[in-house]
Amino acid sequence: MKLNQDCIRDVLLAIEKLGTPDTRLFLDDLSNSEFCEKYGINDLGYTVSKLIEAGFINASPINVQGGKGFIIRSITWNGHDFLDNIRDKTVWDKTKEKASKVGGASIPILSAIAKEMIFKKLGLN
Repeated sequence: MKLNQDCIRDVLLAIEKLGTPDTRLFLDDLSNSEFCEKYGINDLGYTVSKLIEAGFINASPINVQGGKGFIIRSITWNGHDFLDNIRDKTVWDKTKEKASKVGGASIPILSAIAKEMIFKKLGLN
């Protein structure tokens, strides 16, 4: 399955908006959010699993009726760092455009490109 870069950003935005210190989110919560309603449950599940592997979210896999699911607790420090770099839609679009010149890029590369865009926007290049 292909990892959808837009889904990564949207899942992080949804978790940030919906989450509280006491909240436990599930894939259905994400799929009903304004950020993620355009993605199928399989895309969301795959993205959440990869965000766990990347250390961007705190979540645990669970068995649910019909398959696997997740209890999502929070975004990690690294997840917030990445999200803060790609939060701005203009920065995100320029980041993806730049990465597309080589056919795509890993999350650390996307983050580095986004940081570069932010520095330019702030006049710190």
